[in-house]
Amino acid sequence: MFALANFVGEENKWKSGLITVQTQYSHYFLKAHVMMCIILDIFSECGITVKDVQDEGYYYKKRKIKLLMKRLNEYDAFVSETARKYGVDSSVARRFIKKNIEVEDDD
Repeated sequence: MFALANFVGEENKWKSGLITVQTQYSHYFLKAHVMMCIILDIFSECGITVKDVQDEGYYYKKRKIKLLMKRLNEYDAFVSETARKYGVDSSVARRFIKKNIEVEDDD
């Protein structure tokens, strides 16, 4: 996930910052990803302009857990297949595949 934020810094001068977060391989992926989106929401509520958010899981804009998990599974399958293709032990990559996570339907 990437986000570009503009905010007023010292002496009322505009500052910009780039936030880069990799949540895919976190042991607490879902919690980390959702919390990062909440942090960006809080920034917005505090007057910080948050723009150009690039969330490969599409959660930031759509707020659909099921879609986020589907995208995670697609990326994890790609990593596992790439590891297998090059003869690398993919057990580490498979550990992160969350295909058996049950998620309620988003309403």
